[in-house]
Amino acid sequence: MGKVKFIAALVLLPAVLFAAGGTTGADILKLNTGCRAIAMGEAFSAAGDRAESLWYNPAGIAFHKKHSVFYSHHLMAHDVTAVQASYAGEVETFLLDGKGGLFFVWRFLPLIDNEDAEDEPVEYYDVVFGGTFAMSLNQIVREWPSDIGIGIAAKIVLEQIGPHSGSTIAFDAGVKYEPADTGLAFALAVQNAGLPIRAIRGAGEPDDPSFEEFPIPLTARAGAAYRFSVDENNRSLIALDYMHDLYDYPRAAVGLEHGILELLYLRAGYNTSFDTRNPAYVSAGAGIYTTQFDVSVGINYAYRVSLFGSLNAPLNSHFFSADVRF
Repeated sequence: MGKVKFIAALVLLPAVLFAAGGTTGADILKLNTGCRAIAMGEAFSAAGDRAESLWYNPAGIAFHKKHSVFYSHHLMAHDVTAVQASYAGEVETFLLDGKGGLFFVWRFLPLIDNEDAEDEPVEYYDVVFGGTFAMSLNQIVREWPSDIGIGIAAKIVLEQIGPHSGSTIAFDAGVKYEPADTGLAFALAVQNAGLPIRAIRGAGEPDDPSFEEFPIPLTARAGAAYRFSVDENNRSLIALDYMHDLYDYPRAAVGLEHGILELLYLRAGYNTSFDTRNPAYVSAGAGIYTTQFDVSVGINYAYRVSLFGSLNAPLNSHFFSADVRF
């Protein structure tokens, strides 16, 4: 237990050191992705275990036994579109063997064009490139537990709106604990520990007034998940997450998944802020999987309603994804 406490302290330490209030940049780092995760209310730091989990907890793939490829396409409110692609699989290095992953998230809008103005249409996008390495603790020291996984991730963030641009780098670290033969999983993660994003307005230079810096949304996550069998044809998953952007109010999420014959999966979730000025999310979705020659292919859909206390009408978003495990 002492080792577990030490690892938890190591993961959470950056959140304590860098905690502060104020406005943040690199808003794409607040974006949550993936049909399964979205449908489960984003309660995914302990529930995720394949390529889709890289965005939520870099230790999520520590016990991943296969290769997986994931792609998702998000049609969100206000004509915003986001796509994600990721891969997870075995990695062998000259020092350590473990699980590795690569991920890419791109968010964009149609060209912003005012027909009554003489200005050129404005292009907007932001993008994240990242890589992850995860492993079981006993791959470092054989005497340490085999059911504790650790992971780290590095990310590059780029954003552009018209002539204005910004960039930064960020890091994630996580722990996942899966006690054997219990169906339980617990997770801790710190996301987006890194440099402030440098926003350059037009052709500004660092010593020019048009150059600004904003901290990025440092976030701590804690989650738990429980998998259990109803009978030989029905398996269920319940997951809980607590998320705290250190520059904003905390959020809590709960998600449910029920699998029938390992063919059809039904999901539902709820995600709410501790502050009524931020929206709550209600979500649901489904996935269909088929397996042939030890290759599993899944198609997923999720629907999310964003509920704002100050708006009369909710905002609706649709999410589609495909993943392959082999």
